[in-house]
Amino acid sequence: MDWRFVKFCPSLAAKKSGDGKLSYDSVAAILASNLFAGCTKAKELLCARYRQMVENYLNVPHDDTKWDLKMGSKRFKREGKDEAALLPVPQNVMPGCHQLVSQLWSHPDFGHDMPTWMVKRGVKNPPRVMIVSQDPLRTDQKDGNLVLSTPFGFHSADYRNVCCQNPILCRMVERLIEECDACVYLTDCMKFYTSDKFVERHLSRFRQMFDEVLRMEKDTFAPDAILTLGNIAADFCHVKPPRDGYRAQDVDACKFIASYHTGVRPAPIRKFVPSGSTNRYFKLVFEEVCSALQLLASVK
Repeated sequence: MDWRFVKFCPSLAAKKSGDGKLSYDSVAAILASNLFAGCTKAKELLCARYRQMVENYLNVPHDDTKWDLKMGSKRFKREGKDEAALLPVPQNVMPGCHQLVSQLWSHPDFGHDMPTWMVKRGVKNPPRVMIVSQDPLRTDQKDGNLVLSTPFGFHSADYRNVCCQNPILCRMVERLIEECDACVYLTDCMKFYTSDKFVERHLSRFRQMFDEVLRMEKDTFAPDAILTLGNIAADFCHVKPPRDGYRAQDVDACKFIASYHTGVRPAPIRKFVPSGSTNRYFKLVFEEVCSALQLLASVK
């Protein structure tokens, strides 16, 4: 796909009265007031990161100093070895977060993926597809930092060029943008990750926070269809998990497609796709999402 014709994290008007306007400022406000509550600098930092990603997503190499983030007199150095253009943020930059979050800086691979959305330039009133994955997986990051990235690394041209770590999903997103003229919003249901599984082991303590943020994202983006990847994402979205393939479900005037995660092994999908091919399986999932959007268009 030619990314010169794609807008990254653009502002979108509310779909109808009562919906919120989608912008990186509004999403940063949701994250700052819920995930990083108590930190007066959180929204400023997140907005600065969004502006940086919008400016750099098209062709800035991951090791370019443009990925160093400037905020006032401070400068945060990017992780230049990773094609995903990661940004490590030390705890002293984000003081005041409530205890549940502040303790995570002492755990390895502490990560958060900032939600992103993309749409083809010139498309007015695009159908909206929200993709909910599991968590912001990190590896080989020392404790003491919050490592900021995005779901599947779409903000980095270098990461996109190697199909990120998830080529199946990358191609699906590109096809939704290119062939369906959709605005695609990517997010995680579990907003934090640590490699020692601290968040998972104490999920009951984090669950209300994660649920609230996901609900606010959904209200702001106002999706026409939501694709959940894996059982955990389906659970957070309160829909039935995939069984022998995928489930298409209508909930609160929105079409949900609950699929296996893109990392699924062939065995579970052989009942649905005899060859066990994940490529074939997700082609069918893509077609189901497209069908949901076409049905929406015909109703309108």
